[in-house]
Amino acid sequence: MLCISKQQRLKYMEALALIPWLCVFDFDERGRVDGLLSMLEDKIKNQRQLYTCSWKDTPILSHHGTQWCMLKGSSQEADSKTPNGEKKWIQHIRQNFERHLNEIANFCDDYTNLKLIFIWPEEEGDVKYMHRALMKIEEILNPQIIICFPLRHKTTQEESYANIMNPNFVVTCSLQEICKCVIDRLGDRFSLRGFKYMLPTSDEKNLPKIDEPSAAELREDLEVLFLQNPYRKGNDGVYTTEELEKEGDLFFQGGNIPWYVFYEAGAGHFDAERDLTTVIVSKIKTSFIDQFKSGKIILYHAPGSGGTAIGQRILWELKSTTPCAQVKLNTRCSNQSLLQKIETLFDKTNLPIVLLIDGEDQQRITHLYKLADRIVVILIYLRRSTREASETIFRENEYFLPGNVSITEASKLGTKFSSRCDTSEKKDQIDELVQNVRSKAKG
Repeated sequence: MLCISKQQRLKYMEALALIPWLCVFDFDERGRVDGLLSMLEDKIKNQRQLYTCSWKDTPILSHHGTQWCMLKGSSQEADSKTPNGEKKWIQHIRQNFERHLNEIANFCDDYTNLKLIFIWPEEEGDVKYMHRALMKIEEILNPQIIICFPLRHKTTQEESYANIMNPNFVVTCSLQEICKCVIDRLGDRFSLRGFKYMLPTSDEKNLPKIDEPSAAELREDLEVLFLQNPYRKGNDGVYTTEELEKEGDLFFQGGNIPWYVFYEAGAGHFDAERDLTTVIVSKIKTSFIDQFKSGKIILYHAPGSGGTAIGQRILWELKSTTPCAQVKLNTRCSNQSLLQKIETLFDKTNLPIVLLIDGEDQQRITHLYKLADRIVVILIYLRRSTREASETIFRENEYFLPGNVSITEASKLGTKFSSRCDTSEKKDQIDELVQNVRSKAKG
């Protein structure tokens, strides 16, 4: 989070748009007219969703967006005006401000290190307001607080406020110097200037006219599998072998494979293809994509069987044929909002959209499918199941991924796991497991 007030335009100021702020509390009423928000708005929108609001509005939080809240109101919204004087001001906004903070607390319930960057204001009068807000933030959120003091000499009143604050860290340097450090640290990591967001299109040109703001909006809730890698570290940056191997370690410990690993290392670098992959890919192509027809595939999977991995592999195998996307696990969007994004992909490509959904409530999936009657969408729904295959009657387009593996799968998995073993004893244990699978299949 960021607490900031009126700032002069500085060199490197655009670096603040590179930081994925969850929330910015702005104390400049003219922020969107000629303040910091006006400087950064377009640049932030090129990276992520931006929600601008005032203290009186309902908070909107997202893992892939920034909420920019005008705590003293906006000069563009007369009904957001607040009274002068920090005491009257905090009394006026208290109820709504607490609602914002409680929403942040609920949203970040699983986070352990929420941080607040407090940029010391240029104008002495703003310190009173910002201190009042900081007290309330500490009370409800208890974040780590980093206060950035300017190089200039502080007034007596500023010194008194500085002495009663209790930050975790203090940095004394100019805002321009801070922004320069951000530029040096991040560079073009989040910027893909000139990047073409290519997808299969009906005219076979693969140019669906998706610009940076459109891509940022899609990114909020979807992992769209563009034909070129959209996860690069800037224009020239690449992920190191160490970074990729770390993701592999996490995968073999039960985690998921990030999509950037598929682009950087290719399918099958860590995961082993399952027998069902080709079956389901073929079914989707012949029954739905080739027929330009909507459909729904339900893949039940036993706990720990690799349901997410096979879902990703299916999507990866289809991405060059038709536009594919995965709904992000932590999305909080409504079905209507999600549908709008799917419709955007369909309208820009005029091809069926394959959508991977992992673990959502089945009623929501059914509702989304009914809503999408205007477009052609193929849903792949991954659903965890503790039942045995023999206990369930599967309908057409329903599949089951068991916890046990076939001989072919055992051989592939054995090769993958053996490559991660650091001792011969562990490799022998993997070989023994593979042999056991073969023996049981023969018996």
